[in-house]
Amino acid sequence: MNKPIIGKVLRQMRKDRRWTLKKLATHCQTAGQCKITIDSLSRIENGKQSGNRASTLEALAKVFGVEPGVLTGDKPAAKEQPDPQPDTGQYQLPVRVDGAVRNAFSLVVLRYRIPRTRIIELAPFLFVLAAERSLERRRARLRAFSP
Repeated sequence: MNKPIIGKVLRQMRKDRRWTLKKLATHCQTAGQCKITIDSLSRIENGKQSGNRASTLEALAKVFGVEPGVLTGDKPAAKEQPDPQPDTGQYQLPVRVDGAVRNAFSLVVLRYRIPRTRIIELAPFLFVLAAERSLERRRARLRAFSP
């Protein structure tokens, strides 16, 4: 018999990703792992379902990108630095940026699940790449005008 999924862990992982039960069920089906209903997910989260199929445990672990033991409580979940909501104003950048830059950061955070601090660390590298491409385009234009 499989060890049961801990409902609190499943709920927290789902909420950390800002997913509804419907979205989680869709992710499981999209991954082609198993068909799990919203009702089943709700029963698991509320501790009303004691046994789980191995395919359900594996599918949920794959969707969340964790080992099955994390969902059953056998292994600790990796601690992530919580990323505050973009509209809360809780996060301050070490530099002043306009609203468009803050919006771009928020979009990257939501789309790629990269913490804002990581984006800021990558900013110098991205700037160099953009500058080199711009310089290369300018050199090409100058070559076109030079004899």
